[in-house]
Amino acid sequence: MKARDYQQQIINDTFSNIDEGIRSMVINVFTGGGKTAMAAMITREWRRKYGGQVLFLVDQIELAFQAAEEFAEFDPTLRIGIEMNSHHANHNDDIVIACVATLGKGSGGRIGKFTAEDFTLIICDEAHKSIAPIWRKVLAYFEVDRTNFNEKKCLIGFTATVQRSDKKPLGMLYDDVVGGLDIRWAVMNGWATDIEIYQIQTNIDLSNISRNKETGEFNQLELDRAVNTANRNAQIFKAYKEISDGELAVIYCTSVDHAYEVEKIFNDNGVPAFCIEACTDKEERKAAIKKFKEHEILVLTNYMTLTTGFNSKEVTTGILARPIGSQTTYIQALGRFVRPSEFAMVDMMPNKEARVKAIKTSVKPLAKIIDFMDVTENNSVVSLPSLFGLNNKLQVGEKKAFFKEVLEPLEELQETMGVDIKHIVDPKDVEIYIKRKTMAMKMLRPTDHLRGLSKSKWYELREDCFQMNLAKAKMVIRVEQNDVGKWEVHAHDLRDNVNRLLNRFASLSGAIKLADDYAAEVGKDDLKFANIDASWRENGLTEKHWDFFVKVFKWQLQPIDYQDKYPDTGKPKLYLKKGGELVTRGMAIDMMEQKQTNTKLKALQKKEQKANDKAKAMSDNGGLGKPGPKKPGKLPSKQKT
Repeated sequence: MKARDYQQQIINDTFSNIDEGIRSMVINVFTGGGKTAMAAMITREWRRKYGGQVLFLVDQIELAFQAAEEFAEFDPTLRIGIEMNSHHANHNDDIVIACVATLGKGSGGRIGKFTAEDFTLIICDEAHKSIAPIWRKVLAYFEVDRTNFNEKKCLIGFTATVQRSDKKPLGMLYDDVVGGLDIRWAVMNGWATDIEIYQIQTNIDLSNISRNKETGEFNQLELDRAVNTANRNAQIFKAYKEISDGELAVIYCTSVDHAYEVEKIFNDNGVPAFCIEACTDKEERKAAIKKFKEHEILVLTNYMTLTTGFNSKEVTTGILARPIGSQTTYIQALGRFVRPSEFAMVDMMPNKEARVKAIKTSVKPLAKIIDFMDVTENNSVVSLPSLFGLNNKLQVGEKKAFFKEVLEPLEELQETMGVDIKHIVDPKDVEIYIKRKTMAMKMLRPTDHLRGLSKSKWYELREDCFQMNLAKAKMVIRVEQNDVGKWEVHAHDLRDNVNRLLNRFASLSGAIKLADDYAAEVGKDDLKFANIDASWRENGLTEKHWDFFVKVFKWQLQPIDYQDKYPDTGKPKLYLKKGGELVTRGMAIDMMEQKQTNTKLKALQKKEQKANDKAKAMSDNGGLGKPGPKKPGKLPSKQKT
């Protein structure tokens, strides 16, 4: 078995850590990234360098047998023992795969057949669980807990997420994180499929369902009563038929009863389905998964049994028929569906471009996620958008590759335009944000539209509104067209927030002439720097201007090359991201001046509005200075009538 490029890098980094004296670390890699394969490779290298036996800890029966198969496939000469239920490992086994619940049960029990000296390398599967008390008990017995770590040993954990639902840090047990490769990285590098998400809105209200404060998950009994209804279950079947008819699908339900109810609906309507639960007979489960992979069964339903340890690369659809409150659970479920089809043969491709192309042209170009969106006014749930920093209620739109066609464009918008994408709910809002930001940019630069009429710095706020800032005079002069087509000249005194109409003109040129004359009278000091043709405007930025500009306009700038400097000031050159224009001293002063003026105007407007609201409140209450009685209206959403 040959390691993938990222796997080899992770293995190299792991042993570099060990060489530097770091003996406890967690390897963070996406679900489907070959964690057990890497564990086998690390085991071989560890035994070659340091010798000793290896203990591989799991928390589920299925994971133990899967791990044993992968270790044996990687190195058939290994003696592999399983310590769990009726299975017993031998003292001379090279690798012991043990269930934490088996070893941690009671005060002595089966863990007593081993000594701390038996194992030099301990590996934890699903390492995000390993700081739980039962895990810590087992790790302490083998002298790799934080409280009694034996520096001759090594502790390595594997997980797809380093975030726990209860927010407890893995740093309680591990000293370093290696890898850090998530699903997004896997998609972009051709190791996972992109995702097509379908959001199904329901009228089920989850607002008053209690949640576990540590994990974020809903109370299971309350949730099942709310969600396991005939109408909503019928929606699940309808969504499958409309979106993924005839394809392999896994459905995540709210309870075992719910899983059986959904299984029955599918079978009753001619779609072969099977429910897998914790009590499903091992052989029956194995037979069902075999039939599933052979397309004799099309749908598997489950409650918390197929989030880990289940692999089927040809599954195209995941149906989230239960709200998920935990990022960890959501990531684990997501990983079941994004593995590329065997027919994409990504491991045979020479680079990421070839892998991405192979996935796109395969029988599984995208994974489909059908996410049931219940009403969660007071309870937020995890969704694919929220997992990557977007609004939980973002309307993604159907038949869009989430990472390539939704996330990437929004992040580019955030980077280039400074838009806070967490507030975008409807993609149509993007156009509005772009227009707003474009206008804001336009407002920060003097316009050339008036060059034939004036040599002063005028800013175009709209096509019918222009503004001149007199910072030292604390004055703003504005020329704008009124509703009947006349051009009005206004002087806004920022000291007392008084706005005066100076005159009206039939032509823009007449209005600008009066405004320039008025500015020369009240703002002589400002006009020294107002000539847009002055030669100093092409100079480089001073240190003061440079520091302020980078702080305020960072989102508009290209990456800074600190070797490329302004010849006159020696500061690194700044270039605008849009158009690549060099930022000159004149441009920087203009943009900073206008931004400061706009901020001042907004503050004055807010102050004026507050005063008006206060005056209105006093008027409504007969001048007593207290708010008047509330007018009758709708009750708060939680109040009962």
